[in-house]
Amino acid sequence: MVGVFSTQSLLLAVGVGRPSAAPIAAALQWVIRDGLGRAGRMLFSQVGTGFDAETKQYRLAAAFVLNVSCALETLTPFFPDLFLPLASVANMAKGASTIAAASTRGAIYRSFMRRENLGDITAKQETVGVVGDLLGTAVGVVLARVASHSHRLSMIAFGGASLGHLVSAYYEVKSVELRTLNRQRAHMLIWSYLEENGTVLPIKTVNRRERLIYRPWLDSLHAPNVELGARLSDAASDAESLRYLLRLYHDEKYMLILCWRSRTDRAPPGCHPSGPAQGIFQSRAFWRLYKSSGDRFSPNRTLIEESYRVTNRLFPTFIHDCRTAGWNVDCVLLRPIARRVQWD
Repeated sequence: MVGVFSTQSLLLAVGVGRPSAAPIAAALQWVIRDGLGRAGRMLFSQVGTGFDAETKQYRLAAAFVLNVSCALETLTPFFPDLFLPLASVANMAKGASTIAAASTRGAIYRSFMRRENLGDITAKQETVGVVGDLLGTAVGVVLARVASHSHRLSMIAFGGASLGHLVSAYYEVKSVELRTLNRQRAHMLIWSYLEENGTVLPIKTVNRRERLIYRPWLDSLHAPNVELGARLSDAASDAESLRYLLRLYHDEKYMLILCWRSRTDRAPPGCHPSGPAQGIFQSRAFWRLYKSSGDRFSPNRTLIEESYRVTNRLFPTFIHDCRTAGWNVDCVLLRPIARRVQWD
């Protein structure tokens, strides 16, 4: 529906229906707009990362950006002299939204699989999408025709359609049950396991609790700030500290270091359940000991070593219980980490 209103506004802004409109100039502006939109797609495909790690967040962001771009297009009749910049920015945003939605579609479709039938699921989902597009277009045409003589009515109808689209997109992604672990779902599973006597939360419960909009200003008050891929200089300020870490974590795929303002988890190359997942597990174990110890101001190696022993004792059982509950724990999906370290 929002597409009908935005397209109608673009056509009015470019001069369709006016005797004074220059067809070649209008066509040229339209071609430039489309070209910049394609450039936006290519640019976002290069800079966008973490589509598998943050599938739901990117899907919701795609819906939001699409509505913003359509809103920009509806403004073009009010600023006809700014048609080209407004339409170009809007089309670039639409391109980014298309890439984000397409990049997350595979992970969402995969969540419906009960056997190797991704092709069948894709076919059915695409059919449902086409039906939804046709129905939305039909309703949008009717509303646009009713409100065609009043810009105020058109804006109200567009606002209502945009709000409905965003609400639908929110509940759409909330209903998806992903079995893979990203950073947020791993934290929830590990917290439950440590705080509730070895309880592994069901897939449905974790996906229902997963936040689609981050609140770092609140979350940092209740959980450790785990930084993946911190600088080696932050992890070990001197040679003695580095030797200590290498000795403690010699057989592991990560290092955990306490800083005054943050907890740092360093993971080497590779995707392995004993790497990032084990690092996050130890950070949670350390956080429990840290809160109960009363030691708030110094990097306490005793707590690090104790949390390491707790992790070695509980982590294999945690992985086994997660697999039994249906979770895919072969890899924790993370955004690309710029800095990695490897030791022998």
